[in-house]
Amino acid sequence: MNVQSIVNKIEQVYSAALRKPAINMNPILIACSFAKRPGLSVIMSTAKIIERLGKRGIPTEDGRDGTPNKTNILVHAIISEVFRALREDYCIDGSCIPGSISFAGTVNTPAGPVPVRGYNVNAPRITSRGI
Repeated sequence: MNVQSIVNKIEQVYSAALRKPAINMNPILIACSFAKRPGLSVIMSTAKIIERLGKRGIPTEDGRDGTPNKTNILVHAIISEVFRALREDYCIDGSCIPGSISFAGTVNTPAGPVPVRGYNVNAPRITSRGI
């Protein structure tokens, strides 16, 4: 094994491990992506869709023999999977430009409180997963 083959192996490892650069995102957008959505409900969304189907003339009531409506079951299954994907699979991946995140605080020292201010000097990668 020569030096060039070692260099090639190292380059292969790093190129496989490196991720694509993240897109720059507004910090407000990132903060909003972390917030949970109040009232997100599989049952409520299913009920609203079934109500809309009924208004469009699609039968949504149970069968004459009492069997459940297959369309309603299908709608519930689809909505359940969409909400599961939102909870478990979705990901917002981005970064902020340097200087876009600032902070301020106070540090207690023996000489008394000292105000501290700062900002990000690099472009941090921020990932939000699930809701």
